[in-house]
Amino acid sequence: LALLALLPVVLALGFAWLHARMPLAAFKRHALPLGALDAAVALFVAYMLGVAMLDHALAAKDYSAAYSDCHKVWATRGLVAPGLTKDANAGNSPATITNAFAHGAPGVEVDVYYDPALADFVVSHDFPYVKKDGALLTLEPLLAQTDPAKHYWLDFKRHGQLTRAQAEAAATRLAAIAAKTGVAPARLWIEGTEPFNLMPFVHAGFSVIFDVHPPRDDHVLTPVVTELHKAVYLLGGFTVMGMNYGTEAAPIYGPVARQHLGGIPVFLYHVPTDRDLLARVVDIPEVRILMASDHSANVYDINACEVTTQGVR
Repeated sequence: LALLALLPVVLALGFAWLHARMPLAAFKRHALPLGALDAAVALFVAYMLGVAMLDHALAAKDYSAAYSDCHKVWATRGLVAPGLTKDANAGNSPATITNAFAHGAPGVEVDVYYDPALADFVVSHDFPYVKKDGALLTLEPLLAQTDPAKHYWLDFKRHGQLTRAQAEAAATRLAAIAAKTGVAPARLWIEGTEPFNLMPFVHAGFSVIFDVHPPRDDHVLTPVVTELHKAVYLLGGFTVMGMNYGTEAAPIYGPVARQHLGGIPVFLYHVPTDRDLLARVVDIPEVRILMASDHSANVYDINACEVTTQGVR
């Protein structure tokens, strides 16, 4: 920070030194390009120093709270019957979630909204809410009917529209649900894009996924946007970072993103349901969780476990 503060002073002194030694007419003729060069160099050096300090701080961060099991493939809204993949509302039910767990999924993604009027979490992918069996399904009965020993990735819809007081009330309500259903707070992964409204969940001891939406991996601004996301992730104290994988032809999580993210643990969603691709992605150490885009695909057998003569460990 001291270096960043001193940089403009040093450049200004250099500019003044150059001014003192340059004929007035020549200085006036070149003042604009010299000033632009001065600003560009200052911005570039400041950016590089900032990135270096950010990477240093992230390298010292404790990632032990991030999911680290070798069985990384989780279920999207549970395991639904084949043929329902075009239905955005398929899944998100005790039956589909139990089905996913029965087929080996260690965790499942569930779409939720916090409704301030109800003071509760409603399970639904879409808004207005989609009813299950003619009634609204809330999070507490869903968790009560499934397995408290599993992991739950809560895709927190529209959480950015909540006030800070409402976000704090949501965190308090989720803590009560966790206590009543027996699901440990660390097994409830809260995903959202709005960092300020995620902070109450960090303070309440939940695992928090900071969801980011960078441009495609080959976009010229990807490195800069990724560095900004890293800074927010670090300052927020979030557990992991989440993002859309993209497509095989145009990935969002590609070589450039991987290089700039470094050792940050990442949760990926919408990974194309291709077994070869899933097997390659699951072997990336920084990828802790991935979910296939087809939520009727049973691909939970794909893992990053090391096979030894004694079996899988």
